[in-house]
Amino acid sequence: MKTEERGRRPPDVVGRSWRELDTPALAFDIDAIDRNIEKMAGFLRERGKRCRPHFKAHMCSRLALRQVEAGAIGLCAAKVSAAEILADAGVDDILIANQVNVPVKIRRLMALAQRADVKILVDAADNAEQLDEAAGAAGVKLGALIEVRARSDASTFAKGYTRNGVDTAADAATLAIEIDRLPNLELRGVMAYEGPHPKEQDPTRRRDAILRDFGVMFEYLEAAKRAGLSCEIVSVGGTATYRISSEIDDVTELQPGSYVVMNTMKSRLAPEFEQALFLISSVVGRPEPETAVLDVGMKSLKMSKQDTTDADADRPPIVSIDRAALHHLSEEHAAASLSGDARKLAIGDRVMLAPSYGAPTMNYHDFAYVLRDGVVEDVWPIDARGCSQ
Repeated sequence: MKTEERGRRPPDVVGRSWRELDTPALAFDIDAIDRNIEKMAGFLRERGKRCRPHFKAHMCSRLALRQVEAGAIGLCAAKVSAAEILADAGVDDILIANQVNVPVKIRRLMALAQRADVKILVDAADNAEQLDEAAGAAGVKLGALIEVRARSDASTFAKGYTRNGVDTAADAATLAIEIDRLPNLELRGVMAYEGPHPKEQDPTRRRDAILRDFGVMFEYLEAAKRAGLSCEIVSVGGTATYRISSEIDDVTELQPGSYVVMNTMKSRLAPEFEQALFLISSVVGRPEPETAVLDVGMKSLKMSKQDTTDADADRPPIVSIDRAALHHLSEEHAAASLSGDARKLAIGDRVMLAPSYGAPTMNYHDFAYVLRDGVVEDVWPIDARGCSQ
């Protein structure tokens, strides 16, 4: 096998149990995925909102197409390279929820816009002029959304939640007027993100904070309507906030991501969605009766904190056997504490973990084993892994 192909070609394992797979192995529970997709699609459909799932949550074009088949209008991508993967797979309606203002990326964006309906975020007039000039040269019409920076407490954002976006409704309206005058950009609407509040545990405080933070967006929408500017798309929301965001009359579409496969960090905030993402590991050592060494480590499993001895860490639970829990993670291995029947684990046994931080975990893997009732039904490439450009 050529060096560049090693580890990239999925093995022929259809029909095998998950307990027979080489490990570490990423796995999807396809029945849970389908239930999650339909639950979100049905909820938004009943409320007259469109669903534009965020691709970064799973980076798998096969899964993206499944979302589109269930009614999603298109996908949202964080980077141009990820949007290219979506277009290659046949997704036509793509929102790049980011600014593109570097010449090499703008060239890629224009090539992409020649084969898909691509929309981009803009928060500065000079970038709008850059994009307009490039779109004219490429012979395309590029959709643009104003990004409004949703924030109510600058000190909160200073702790790591700072985002791009226009700060005031007046500045957003001025920028929208500038874009509306450009011949090769088409003003399509506005996007805002709810900042750090998806992590707020109290539902009342979370709702109040989100609606307060959307104040600038609400003011902009009023000004845009008075000026006759397009408000065709008002794009907000995520898995942790979709119920609140869907209550807003002006909102036209939501961008939930994690809901489709879920992770244990988000399950506390949206428990109605099922865990459908798993990581399978093998026992490779039994140094003590109460300890097992697993072949999963930081190179295959991402957590918000890698030291699982920290009480605040989001420990990925071992879900296939009771009385077993991770307590340390190194680069290539994990140590699990065992008690009760879990002490019967032997070298070579497989265990299944539920990742606490889904998207970065998937970014470590070339493909996912699609399981139905614990048996491999298909193997799907994580074809946008590493697409950070």
